[in-house]
Amino acid sequence: MKIKSITDVITNSSSEAFTFKRLPGDTRTFEEIKQAILEYHEAHMKEFRDKTSKEKIDCYSGDVQDIELTTIENEYVDYKQHWVDKKRREEFTKEMYNILRGYPDNEADEYIHINLDEGFEATIDWLIENFWVLEVATCYWLHNDEGRYIRKGTWEEYQEQRKADRFVDEDED
Repeated sequence: MKIKSITDVITNSSSEAFTFKRLPGDTRTFEEIKQAILEYHEAHMKEFRDKTSKEKIDCYSGDVQDIELTTIENEYVDYKQHWVDKKRREEFTKEMYNILRGYPDNEADEYIHINLDEGFEATIDWLIENFWVLEVATCYWLHNDEGRYIRKGTWEEYQEQRKADRFVDEDED
């Protein structure tokens, strides 16, 4: 195997993983949404490549060149395959997965999952603006009173929000 960069050997994953749903009134299908996101991302990826040195790009995770969008159905199948004991897979239902993730059954089929590098701030900002982000699988994201994630915050802001949400005790550091 020919090694072109350090990320071919070691990846320091700096990916952001979002779960989101359409905003009210948005009737596009998953494929239409996927196409819109990919088009936006590709336009900004070209701009990112043009203004960023090869050395700096190589510092990002191995996923830097990719963006992955999946449905919750795909996420369930993947989770079941990789995280559920083989003896229990037949028993592990999509409803159980939805409960595990905290997704209401009547809405879960509408959710979309995306994974992209945290360096693609333009794409992330566009997602935050154009979709209802329900979940972010990285630290320091802040949500509004309705539970919609709206921006990345500082560690201190994140801790304050966690305290307000009662996820941690007041005495906990």
